[in-house]
Amino acid sequence: MRNYSIIITASIILNIFFMERSIADNFKSRELSISYKDIRFGVNVGHLTAQANEYLYYGERMISRLIWDVKSAQTIEARGELDLSDRWMIYGSGTAAMHRRGLMTDYDYLAPNLDWTDRSKTPDTRLDHYFAVDAGARYKYLETEHTSMTAGFGFRYVNFQMTTYGGDYIYSSCGYDDSPGCFRSIIGSFPSDLRGVTYSQELPAGFLEMGMSRTLGRIRFDLAVLAGLTSGSNDRDMHWARNLLSKPSFGPTPYGAVQANISTNISETFELFASARVEKFFKGRGNVVAQDLNDGTFWPDTPEVGFSFSSVNLGVGLRVAF
Repeated sequence: MRNYSIIITASIILNIFFMERSIADNFKSRELSISYKDIRFGVNVGHLTAQANEYLYYGERMISRLIWDVKSAQTIEARGELDLSDRWMIYGSGTAAMHRRGLMTDYDYLAPNLDWTDRSKTPDTRLDHYFAVDAGARYKYLETEHTSMTAGFGFRYVNFQMTTYGGDYIYSSCGYDDSPGCFRSIIGSFPSDLRGVTYSQELPAGFLEMGMSRTLGRIRFDLAVLAGLTSGSNDRDMHWARNLLSKPSFGPTPYGAVQANISTNISETFELFASARVEKFFKGRGNVVAQDLNDGTFWPDTPEVGFSFSSVNLGVGLRVAF
């Protein structure tokens, strides 16, 4: 009986030994295989248009809206992807923009039953900076000969800032009625070198995504839909003439995006692609703390501000597999 026990114990030890060797060999094989076509790196140049909205409320009535338009900006994006297995992939990217044209339009609605009472427009609105980063993971849960379906999750962060210079205005001398000679009666312009307002947004969001890929010959089509929520969004508004700084913060708001790519291999290593991304941070409400920098006085923390942001980015680029 004792001999049988020795034999059984030895058998178990040998099985564990060979199992560990097998797992180690598989891991080692997988580790060494993360080379050709498991790591991909791409760079693309693109064209960005975007709009940010800044809202001010009196109760539930909007009394001011600043519209910040990026009419045209050139972008450069770098992106990396790593296949962890046949099913799992992780990725990360970063995008920066160089400005060409912008516009800020500021509307005030001081009379409850009228259209805007005051308006200023600033064609010389400059994009001080724009950058976006994202990171995430995807799982391929379905794959056929030409089609695959994926699900994933990730995080995205967008940060931009714009500043106005000069511009023109139309004001009402008494903003609460449309009396003759009063409504929109003051027309003028600011000095072209006068710095007016600097506005920035910081927009972090977590998201889930569903994706599909379809291959037709040497052409591959990729489509992904993203949906999530912002967390910890805030903006910053500096009115230079009044030396007034406002720092709103916002609760969770919906986020959504659609990404599309079309690509083709030009060799075993290189791939050309065109991409499109449409994203939107939906309107959110929040609190604002304002400070008069002349004397340090703080205004009360009130729930009277809002924001939104949307953008479209089109690009072309080259991807290489290592």
